[in-house]
Amino acid sequence: MIDDNFGLSSDAALTLPRGRKGLVPFRIDLTAVLAAEKRIPEMQRSNPMTFPELATVYNIGICTLTKIISIVQLECKDARRELDEARAIFRLDLAEGILASKKIKSSVDARDDASKLDPDVKSAQSKYDILSTIDEYLQNKRSDLERVYYGAKNLADLHTKIPDGTNYAGREK
Repeated sequence: MIDDNFGLSSDAALTLPRGRKGLVPFRIDLTAVLAAEKRIPEMQRSNPMTFPELATVYNIGICTLTKIISIVQLECKDARRELDEARAIFRLDLAEGILASKKIKSSVDARDDASKLDPDVKSAQSKYDILSTIDEYLQNKRSDLERVYYGAKNLADLHTKIPDGTNYAGREK
């Protein structure tokens, strides 16, 4: 489901499975986020003249990423619900019969182990793992963009500070 470039296609879109079974995968456009990432070297060299334009690009990227994270987290919660339902259905309807046919004593551990082999549970677990990993990846990406933004902002603020009533040596005029 995820290929070498972590699901990112050549047109800067991320294709992800839906949290619920039967729904078509959805695409998330990361163009604004990638535009901000490509400008990290400029942000590192920013000054008070270039910072406002770069700040706009970064704010758009961070806001877009925040919206995307919300969507992925919603799908992740749906996937978690589906995983819990698949486990419950297996444990209540199928586990006892499978364990009895294999002459294994029924216990909580045995039912849990057997549920890990069920194709529906495995599919739901895989979907949940993908969505939760993508959620974590996107949150780390947002954190990186915020660090770059605030670092450049602090540098731009240092460049614009003018001493108020004292000279650069800290003495009164």
